[in-house]
Amino acid sequence: VHPFPALQLALGDLHTARREISPYSAFYAFRVLEDVGFHFGVTNQDKPDWNAMNAKFGTTEAKWKPLTSAGTAARHLSVQKFSGLQTINVRDLLDLARESVELALKTL
Repeated sequence: VHPFPALQLALGDLHTARREISPYSAFYAFRVLEDVGFHFGVTNQDKPDWNAMNAKFGTTEAKWKPLTSAGTAARHLSVQKFSGLQTINVRDLLDLARESVELALKTL
């Protein structure tokens, strides 16, 4: 993935998400998806081009919603959100993050 910096970052964030033991792993798992999204472009608001990514993958926003919701909660962490993150199945988030990387690699 050397010529693809966003995918390099995605792999690094996936590694970090997998070794993080706190609910904050949701933040790193979301970062994986975000890095993959940036691989497909940047919108006018400097956000990943989710539409281009989903079009290439044949997926929808709904597929990634558990990951984006958990990532947002982790990023804006409060006591209430921390409690909610503790009930999330981190394995499911990591599986989604890994799947986003796998799908991106298949497009190379």
